[in-house]
Amino acid sequence: SVLHPTIESMSQPSPPAQVPTLSPAAGAFCGLLAAVGYAIANAALREVMLELRQSFGVKLIASDAGARPLIRELTAGNSIGMAMDTRLDTGTLIPFFGREALTNTTAARLALRTGAALLPIRGERLPRGRFRITVDDPLTPGDPHALVDEQAVELTARINEIFAAWIRQTPQQWICLKRRWPKAHKL
Repeated sequence: SVLHPTIESMSQPSPPAQVPTLSPAAGAFCGLLAAVGYAIANAALREVMLELRQSFGVKLIASDAGARPLIRELTAGNSIGMAMDTRLDTGTLIPFFGREALTNTTAARLALRTGAALLPIRGERLPRGRFRITVDDPLTPGDPHALVDEQAVELTARINEIFAAWIRQTPQQWICLKRRWPKAHKL
């Protein structure tokens, strides 16, 4: 998913950046993009992925950097890309393909806190090294009067539902590098 600073700026013509490295189910919308990511353990792969992401103009923010750098990017008018279909060791248990999975609610919380548009974005690999980036309508809470924690969980559950639907449509597009669901004894 991508957080974009304002709905109004979405109507401005801007070529989409093609950033398939975030995940098959995430990408850039427009403007400058900062992506939240974790350090890849394999040093050789880490260097290749870093160079590839930087070649697309993507600024990387460490996943453990906290909310401040993300808020700074939004305040500066930049978008933030977050891969939402990755496994976490902490988070909120939210269904993904019908099974509880630890899920990061940061994207929804940032959208609720800053008013940024929460955009589900899908990147699809196409033949001859091309990509299709599809931007869904911004997500808004079903009950804007609910507690922020409830809104964040509801929005994140909807993101998981959207991602699951995309993966069901084209499972060959999804890359799952880590076990997505925790083992029962780790809950």
